[in-house]
Formats: sequence, C-alpha cells, structure tokens
Amino acid sequence: MNANATNTPEHGDSAEQVATSTASRTAPDAVNNPAHYGGVGNPFEVIKVMEAWLTREEFIGAMKFNVHKYNARALKKNGAEDYAKAAWYAAYLADFVKRVPQ
Repeated sequence: MNANATNTPEHGDSAEQVATSTASRTAPDAVNNPAHYGGVGNPFEVIKVMEAWLTREEFIGAMKFNVHKYNARALKKNGAEDYAKAAWYAAYLADFVKRVPQ
C-alpha cells in the first residue's frame, strides 16, 4: 500500500489491501466485508457465489457495473464511503483478471 499522506492505493495493490486501507477511513466494515454479506469466511458471500456462477465476461461486467454505480452515486449518497467501495470493486476486478486468465 502506498505510504504517502493521502494513503491512496498503489497500482498492483490487492482488493484486500485497498479495502483494508479504505475501511480504516470509512465506517467500520462498511467497505471491507460488511456483516450483512456474511463475512470473509462465508463461502456463500455474494461476490464469491457470483464469481463461481457467472462466466468470466459476465463477472467482469458485474464488477465494472459496481465501480460505475458507486462512483455515480457518491456525491448524492454516501460520499467517501461510496468512492471507497468503487475502489474496492476496481481492485477486486484487477485481481480477478490476473487470477482468471482468458
């Protein structure tokens, strides 16, 4: 994780690193594994199930949708928390593309 004063994600940071960093600046667990999704140890956490059920292309589209959704609503709804969620989904997408080759 980038150690500069703004604590912004570095290129190559994992989704977990980004989420951990952004969660520390937002409401507890609102970005990184919110309780209403069952937690990191839950094999039925929605993102894990969607990754298993959807094709690679469908999952990429779903992650891109979430990035756009949270960025679009940030100024009208949850501000920094929504930007943090968009960053988390973007980092998760980048990690997924590395883990699941074409």
